[in-house]
Amino acid sequence: MGIICAHQLSTDSIIEERWGFDETFHNAAEKQQLSRYVKQTVEYIDLFSPTTIIRTSQPILTALYARENHHHVLLFSRKLDYNLRTNFFNGNWSQTSLQETLNKLKGDTALCFYWRELLQELHTSNSPIRLSCDVISAFVRKFAKRRCVTLI
Repeated sequence: MGIICAHQLSTDSIIEERWGFDETFHNAAEKQQLSRYVKQTVEYIDLFSPTTIIRTSQPILTALYARENHHHVLLFSRKLDYNLRTNFFNGNWSQTSLQETLNKLKGDTALCFYWRELLQELHTSNSPIRLSCDVISAFVRKFAKRRCVTLI
């Protein structure tokens, strides 16, 4: 799949692009399900990523998993889920849908903007943000796969 947001996160310049997002799109049960997915996704990254990624991104993973930050991570995930469901996983399924989705997300400036916004909410400095490409790539890949399987 490649690295998501590599160029956008390696610089201090920010392209402020956003997706449409409907706050009322997710009902209470879906929010609860997404909350579980978020925790499981961060645990997966922490357990199954190569040691070099874990070493450089441990502060980010710790911040993503912290209870006090969960609502920020959940909001990012709800925006990602809304984008996946309205633009990619909307009934036109094929065997390559997941891979096509991940390839399109690789250069999505709104995704990068929301990721950077999330990390700033978690009070992460610019240095870890620049090193977070592996984390966002793993998060989006695992989260999108999980949503793909659930929705299709």
